[in-house]
Amino acid sequence: MSKKKQQAIKNYKKQKRKVSAPIVALGVSSLFALGAQAVNVSAQTPTTNAAAVTSTMNQQPAAANANAATPVSAQQNLTSNIKDTITVPQSYLDNAKSPGPFTAGVNQVIPFEAFGGDGMLTRLLLNSSDGAPWSDNGANKNAALLPVDGLQNGQYFYEVDLSGAAAGKQDAALLSDLQSGQATSYTATVKVYAAKDGKADTSQAVAQKNVTINFASDIQKAVSANIKDSITVPANYLKNAVSPGPFTAGVNQVIPFEAFGGDGMLTRLLLNSSDGAPWSDNGSKKNAALLPVEGLKNGQYFYEVDLSGTAAGKQDAALLSDLQSGKAADYTATVKVYAAKDGKADTSKTVAEKNVKINLASNVQKNVTDNIKDSITVPQNYLINAVSPGPFTAGVNQVIPFEAFGGDGMLTRLLLKSSDGAPWSDNGSKKNAALLPVEGLQNGQYFYEVDLDGNAAGKQDAALLDGLKASTATKYNATVKVYAAKDGQADKSQVVGQKAVSINLASTVQKNVTDNIKDSITVPASYLKNAVSPGPFTAGVNQKIPFEAFGGDGMLTRLLLKSSDGAPWSDNGSKKNAALLPIEGLQTGQYFYEVDLAGSASGKSDAALLKELQEGKADSYKATVKVYVAKDGQADAAQVVGQKNVTINLKHEAAKPVADKGVVLYRAYNPNSGEHLYTASKIEFAKAVKAGWHDEGQAWKAATSGTPVYRLYNPNSGEHFYTMDTKEYNKVAAAGWHKEGFAFYSNADKGTPIYRAFNPNAKGAGSHFFTPTASEWNHLGKVGWHKEGIAFYGVK
Repeated sequence: MSKKKQQAIKNYKKQKRKVSAPIVALGVSSLFALGAQAVNVSAQTPTTNAAAVTSTMNQQPAAANANAATPVSAQQNLTSNIKDTITVPQSYLDNAKSPGPFTAGVNQVIPFEAFGGDGMLTRLLLNSSDGAPWSDNGANKNAALLPVDGLQNGQYFYEVDLSGAAAGKQDAALLSDLQSGQATSYTATVKVYAAKDGKADTSQAVAQKNVTINFASDIQKAVSANIKDSITVPANYLKNAVSPGPFTAGVNQVIPFEAFGGDGMLTRLLLNSSDGAPWSDNGSKKNAALLPVEGLKNGQYFYEVDLSGTAAGKQDAALLSDLQSGKAADYTATVKVYAAKDGKADTSKTVAEKNVKINLASNVQKNVTDNIKDSITVPQNYLINAVSPGPFTAGVNQVIPFEAFGGDGMLTRLLLKSSDGAPWSDNGSKKNAALLPVEGLQNGQYFYEVDLDGNAAGKQDAALLDGLKASTATKYNATVKVYAAKDGQADKSQVVGQKAVSINLASTVQKNVTDNIKDSITVPASYLKNAVSPGPFTAGVNQKIPFEAFGGDGMLTRLLLKSSDGAPWSDNGSKKNAALLPIEGLQTGQYFYEVDLAGSASGKSDAALLKELQEGKADSYKATVKVYVAKDGQADAAQVVGQKNVTINLKHEAAKPVADKGVVLYRAYNPNSGEHLYTASKIEFAKAVKAGWHDEGQAWKAATSGTPVYRLYNPNSGEHFYTMDTKEYNKVAAAGWHKEGFAFYSNADKGTPIYRAFNPNAKGAGSHFFTPTASEWNHLGKVGWHKEGIAFYGVK
């Protein structure tokens, strides 16, 4: 082979080595220079920008593209190496500036190898950014992160297109939009283009991926959504905590946000995700931490939970001692999240905050006191239909988990205040949701038992159920006891809550009927007169309806209850006043009742019954209140568990007197003197109008009887004056006015007030004015007349 040919081969191989060298061989400074060059031309168009960035690489021949990854490989790399979603730290956004690298490649095309430059928003999209260094505006010139290893410069280009308000904006305009906080989340599309003649061929998108970019203001949303408003710390968690240990970490002290939910930490319990999550005292099992916000990198944020009261400012051993001392059962706390600065918490930048309540285990006593009733009455059918084995007696004279307290078909379910109106099925056949005695407790934190006294003491399951069914006792005293947990079992040495209750069996319904229902009532005449049918007045009379509806608004039977004295009533229940309960604590559908009337009303109901009562055929009726147990959702007439005889007296309304229709008073106005004439005489009124007075129509309607109103005439001015005060009448006459006697009557029932006004500026006639119109009277007062009050009354 000739020397010339050998030299040509050497030159070719040398050139080939130069072209195919992997990007990693370019070094950190070369990669950063690419990123910086992209930023320096960011004010130009995407095409110009890309060309400027790739100008440093155009010395490579186009043949280098032969070594590029295939489009399929590019898509795979994009899918696997770029995150689906990121949260941009607030400090990164706050500190970004333009010109600068933060917005490079966003809504503009630049080389793919510059994707992960220091200080670039797109750097955060790479999986490799987790734990990688960052500096604001690339000040530290940290090494670029490669989206795809081994690619040569200029093989591909990319852009990250933002949606919404940021769509199409670049550089300073884009940064201003992001920093304005107009949106906290953006949908973006990462697009990768092939290269053509050293530039991006935007007609060839070889890979694409949709991502979500969240900004730090979303931290507030996440804190609000993921952290509970209140928690109850189990007694054993607090008792077993030690210091040094994780329990108090982050309380009254600042630590990284990603450590918020570590195993054995008090703050772990604040997270919604802690419900059902494993816990070990002092983190001994090293259970996985619970993340307060998914997708955050370590060191992006810091937090502290500031406690109030006696625990304020205390940390570690001093804090744990305060909590374990039991000085307080409740603490108000504030969760604060800070941005990071130079790897530490910047406490001047609180990016999220939430107030929470932290209750210690002693609060279980408060919950037991507040949520469990003092006494209950067990419906007879519940007891009759209970079987063993079955849930009815679970937890009675035996210890079971506290979260099972309110299971369907359990006797203890009835003890909870939340059972009022809650569904029940015999033996839990319908698997209705359990009722929680204390909200927010994790399974296994506490155990309970309800100890019965008397002939039921110590009995369980079948023996207990048989004893209750056969018992002649109608009342049992019971004690609810709540125990802390130890090694997954009840620790009977730690009673953290206790309450004495009374459990009454169904036979006490008779006592309640006797005690709560009156022996007799008198129905007000207006109630009876205003009742209509259909309507509630006769509901439950000579018909069976649910017992809990006994005292509904507008019902006749409401009046039978002793609790009706002073209670509100509205005709036909128009105001929907709350029903009065004949027996406290009854669930819907447990019992039914009817009030059977005797005599001429016997068997009648609804419209026929109302007609009978309103026609006054009788003034008094004997009646019997009957209470039935329920069977298949209906009244079982064969089981009367309560009965009482009552007397119902009716009070019929007396006839009202005929209303006074009154007589018309006419008003005429003299335009010359300013006087008004008021007269009941049509003839006098007509003469005045004929003489030039203005016809002002009806003044008001005077009564046909009542207090007389007298009229006087001034022979000098020609005006008239009206008064029902005889002293005033005589006094004015003594001053030279002529008495004209009776004019009309003032209504004794004080119907429509007639106001009197005096004009202090009048020199002759027209000094007094009378009107039933308050607005007219008030107007005269505003223009200088003296308002002299009500002179007399007309009829309505």
